[in-house]
Amino acid sequence: MAFPSVTYKEKPQVLHAIGQAAVAVPIIIFLVMPTSWSTTAEIVSGLLSWGGIQNGYANIMAYSPTIFLPVGPRTIYGFAILTQCSGLFATAVFAAITIPTMGLFKGPLWFKISWLLFGVSIGLFWNVARLTMSLIAAYTLGMGVFSLIHYILGPFIDFMWMLSVWSVGISILRRLAQ
Repeated sequence: MAFPSVTYKEKPQVLHAIGQAAVAVPIIIFLVMPTSWSTTAEIVSGLLSWGGIQNGYANIMAYSPTIFLPVGPRTIYGFAILTQCSGLFATAVFAAITIPTMGLFKGPLWFKISWLLFGVSIGLFWNVARLTMSLIAAYTLGMGVFSLIHYILGPFIDFMWMLSVWSVGISILRRLAQ
């Protein structure tokens, strides 16, 4: 004789999601603003200079922070650091995804907000590291390798860090909720 299975539906933590949104929305707004593009470009330009790679930084009309880098013996390319190509968009997506997923699950609010801030920090760090590595590749190996790393591998790797950080956060949250 088979017994009917009973499934219990977890009550969504709406107030937690609202609290998490109160932290995430200002972060998302900041990440899509030109100020964050400029800050990212300045940090990457500084890291390249620190590594001995000559480059120039210009913030043309406050909406197009650009790093100028010699690629080849007589060619200088300008690399615009905008939301869609800098990884800032991926970080904003991560912040947005955590609201309905982690925010609604059972578990402590302090952890949800801490994990959101941790994930955004990882995203910002990875953003600067990926851009710096891409520009070093352009400088040393040329535009073909830059295009492969930046346009093909970049979004895939952004997806991987987002998925990894989110998954670990959900796992820890589940353990804390029990």
